[in-house]
Amino acid sequence: MIKIKNLIKIFLTLILFGNIIISTEIVNAGRHTAHPHPEYYDIWNYGIRDEDNWAYSDYWLQASGWTRLGSQSSVTDIFGNVKDSGRSDWKWANAGAYKQPWWIRADSHYGWYKF
Repeated sequence: MIKIKNLIKIFLTLILFGNIIISTEIVNAGRHTAHPHPEYYDIWNYGIRDEDNWAYSDYWLQASGWTRLGSQSSVTDIFGNVKDSGRSDWKWANAGAYKQPWWIRADSHYGWYKF
């Protein structure tokens, strides 16, 4: 009986310690894809603002009007749940959400699409 109690204490300590490391280590949004468009200039701004924990992803594919390519961006949690997304046919695609502690990590994504 004492062995089981000690094992439970060790297990709970490891879980608590692991959660503290995960929640304090990951503070910035990570980018999943870093592949720029092969033909057109594009800009991607992403991150987490320190003052209010705002996770954001802003993307603009500067394609000419006759190509009909649009910009899209999104912010997700560690589990891939989309918290916000944005699309724009001609200008910036903006996405942002306040990062909650239970997300563990906020990820930023970008892309382009034909319209």
